[in-house]
Amino acid sequence: MGNDQLNKPVSRVNLETAKSEVVPGEGTNAEAITQIAKILSDERKFRLAN
Repeated sequence: MGNDQLNKPVSRVNLETAKSEVVPGEGTNAEAITQIAKILSDERKFRLAN
């Protein structure tokens, strides 16, 4: 089940309709997780350097 979710496109909940909608141009959930991990890693390196 988890691997299936990783390959699906990024989606967000529309607060007006309470339905999940695909976000065009955001890629897959796996790509989004990779981007977040990179941001967190860079932030940690920055904090440790200062």
